[in-house]
Amino acid sequence: KVVNKTRPFYDFEEYGSLLVAAKKRGPTGELACLLGGDAGLRRGEMFALTPDHCDMRGRILIIEEAEVVLKGKRHMGETKGRKARYVDMTARLHAALARHLAGNRQAPRILLAANGKPFTPESFRDHLMAPIQKMAGLTANGNVHILRHTFCSHLAIRSVPVLTIQKLAGHARIDTTLKYMHLA
Repeated sequence: KVVNKTRPFYDFEEYGSLLVAAKKRGPTGELACLLGGDAGLRRGEMFALTPDHCDMRGRILIIEEAEVVLKGKRHMGETKGRKARYVDMTARLHAALARHLAGNRQAPRILLAANGKPFTPESFRDHLMAPIQKMAGLTANGNVHILRHTFCSHLAIRSVPVLTIQKLAGHARIDTTLKYMHLA
């Protein structure tokens, strides 16, 4: 029998350090970290996010698409759970998005590389996330999915109901969400 290990996540202090480093790195790094850690987005959902998916007045992110890069080609499709979901923005995510959109409303996507083109998984890992992690004094492996685990773990620690976490994270199966509940 395989024992389910605790999923890696940043504790509150580590996540705070990551956000400080991300803000120093620039608006794209800050948004990437907040979209993962404060909203629970997967990397492909971050890649697909456009200004139209950001309801700034209602403070809601509309997560209905994800992008995957296969053999160098970009493919837009459904989210992993195949259902749209709506995630309330935290105050700091809302503020970062508002600053970003003020000067980039016409940009086709929220997260773009410095050259104005979409990130590849490798460029996102190596040129955005790993340097931010290094600046924060964390393991600099470029892993962005740890932010999603951080999102779910922090909700569980705060005793958010399991069905709410499942809905916000877009987990198709409740047993995926239950892996975080030992933290409650």
